Amino acid sequence: MLVVFFAILFSLIGGSLGILVRSSITSHRRDTIAEVVLICLWWVAGGVFAVLGTTPGLMPALVVSLLAALGIVRAYVHFHRRSLSDLQKLAPAVREFGLDNFNRLDGDGDGLITVGDLFVIEDREDLSANDREMVRRIRRLLPRIGHCIDYTVIIGTIGGPATPVFHYGISRADLEKYPAKAQAEYDKEFLTK
Repeated sequence: MLVVFFAILFSLIGGSLGILVRSSITSHRRDTIAEVVLICLWWVAGGVFAVLGTTPGLMPALVVSLLAALGIVRAYVHFHRRSLSDLQKLAPAVREFGLDNFNRLDGDGDGLITVGDLFVIEDREDLSANDREMVRRIRRLLPRIGHCIDYTVIIGTIGGPATPVFHYGISRADLEKYPAKAQAEYDKEFLTK
């Protein structure tokens, strides 16, 4: 039972570590480098366990956890690629809808679409189901489409840590640039050079 616990623990730690290593690397070979780093770390851990003379069941647990950790990293990469690909495909439709309906989406007329504007329009009865879904999509993508317009600092209780909360807005220029921005985000992550 202890061996299963360690296999699961090492798998989760390794998967998280692999994702962290991958996200900190800027090379177009980041996936391969992250996998090699994980394999090397597991090789070192196996050597340490062998020298310490741990229980015989721990070595197979280490092998299983390495395979699971590599699987976690590959699953993350797969779903991240798919997510960015979907953003890239939807970007022209988001831009078109946003520009065509900008005055309606900008409820207070300040030249920026904010989360408050989107919540107000989302509750309108005269909005079609397709338009309501597009408004929800824009609300979810607000930080990706727009830019930071303000922030609020929230102080924790009894002098706890200060946490900045960023507020975003979308201008017409942001909507114009969004497809190129989505393409650049995908290219930065997955384009091979």
